[in-house]
Parts: sequence; C-alpha cells; structure tokens
Amino acid sequence: MSKGPRIKNWVKWHVREEALRNPTEPREAVAQRIEEYLSGKEPAPSREYLCKMISEARNREGPEDRPWSVASLPNFPISPDALPYVLSVWGHAKTEGRPLTIREALWAGRLYRALESTHRNDLPALLCDFARRLAWRERAMANYPASLEDMLHLWLADAELHDMMHYPGPHGHMLTPISQEFRSTHRGGTNERQRDCTGE
Repeated sequence: MSKGPRIKNWVKWHVREEALRNPTEPREAVAQRIEEYLSGKEPAPSREYLCKMISEARNREGPEDRPWSVASLPNFPISPDALPYVLSVWGHAKTEGRPLTIREALWAGRLYRALESTHRNDLPALLCDFARRLAWRERAMANYPASLEDMLHLWLADAELHDMMHYPGPHGHMLTPISQEFRSTHRGGTNERQRDCTGE
C-alpha cells in the first residue's frame, strides 16, 4: 500500500501536545479536536493513525514525568530563588487534582522571573499553566526545529509569554503578527484525511 505525505514536524508536535493536555480524555475526542485545528492548514492523518500517535505520546514517559517533590532536588536541582515559586505552583497543581511533574517543576523554575514581572495575583496558576504547556512541548519534540515553518509553531507560545510580560507596555502584542504569519504559511491547506501518513 502506498503511503501518504509525510507528516510535518509541527503537526506531530501538536498531536502529542494535545494528547498530553488531558491524559484521560478519550483518544477519539482528542483526534477530532486535532482534525478541526488542522482543517485549512495541513492534511490530517487518518483517524486511526491519529489515535495511534495519541497513545504513543501518552505512553512515552521519562524520569522527569514522575510527580515532583522537594526530595527530587538532589537529582533534579532547582535554584533556591526559584524554589518558593515552584512550591506555590506545586500547591496550586494539588488543588486542581493533577500533581505537578518533575519536568513541569523544572520549567516553573526557569520561568518564574519572566512571569513575576507581570505582578499578577494569580501567579501560581499562571506559572503552572505555562510550565505545563512547555513541559508537554518538551515531551512532544524529538528534535529542535530546523525550518521556519516549525519555528512558527513554537513562536506562538513564545509570543504569548512575551506579551504576558510586556502588555500593555511598548513591547507587547507579538502574538498577533506571529499568528498571522503562521496562518499565512499554511493558507490554502486542505483538511482531507490521508489513509496512511508516515511518522518519524
């Protein structure tokens, strides 16, 4: 049987990120949401192949995907300055009923300075949200992108973080132009499903 077009890297990453966003969500529901997102951008893989990719993403776990505790610090260090923020994020995650993972805690430790500048009252929730999204992205990416098309997918999250830091300052509003560039790159795409799309 002949194979369909090779799946682009950013599409693979998007599928994996959506799979990790809610690990208990049925695969069919995740696949449908992915198909809707890809409509008009890129050909969607078959429903069967999407479900396979979703399962693979959820089953691909490393040591960093275990629940975080202060006891993990000898193996996964977090700076003393960042630790109070990470503990706040850990507490917020517990109230949501979804434990913070080591990978997410590491991202919270990297991001706290950037989001601290927003002076938001909901900083733990905000930091938790960004840390989770970047942890999902880290798990989703096999290799760092080499093309502008793939970079635009990553820059969408970067632009949102940038605007969160600077809005309404003079350096805000990066998300809109990045979104427009991303859409223009994929304008004229199709939502036809391919029976067989190759993975990596």
